[in-house]
Amino acid sequence: MEPRIITRDSFNVIGYELRTSVIDGVNLKEIPEFWDHYRKQGLAATIQGKKDEGIELGICCDFDSVKKQISYIIGFETDCSEVVSEKMTLKRVPASRYAVFTTQKVKAEQFSSSIQELTRYIHHQWLPKSGYQYNSDAFDIEIYDRKSCPDLYEYVRMEICIPIK
Repeated sequence: MEPRIITRDSFNVIGYELRTSVIDGVNLKEIPEFWDHYRKQGLAATIQGKKDEGIELGICCDFDSVKKQISYIIGFETDCSEVVSEKMTLKRVPASRYAVFTTQKVKAEQFSSSIQELTRYIHHQWLPKSGYQYNSDAFDIEIYDRKSCPDLYEYVRMEICIPIK
């Protein structure tokens, strides 16, 4: 599977943040639970200043190599420069070059595992052989658009953007 290579300018994202551990795959359990909570609580509707309401983002950022923790933000691209609620976070996503991968189309109940499988493939197979290096100064971006919505499609998919140099 070969990705598209793109360059993306910096942008702001506004949304809800989870701080989680990458030790023993805790993040692989907590991030899907965070999405479930976000959806069940209708938190997307509480986010103001969305640039495109049809494109939700998952942002992996702020890796702490000592504590082995990352932040994961669910939100939207925004032109806002201030957070309107203390429950939300506003983050500047740095400009970077990205390798963009698309998950296979799967039923909703397989969606989370297909994302995790693709992420493992990218980091353990594609990246070491690609001639690129992971750009740890930038953030991983997950893009969820209409084709990620099981209410609209029987089979869903999304894009994973890995920062490279």
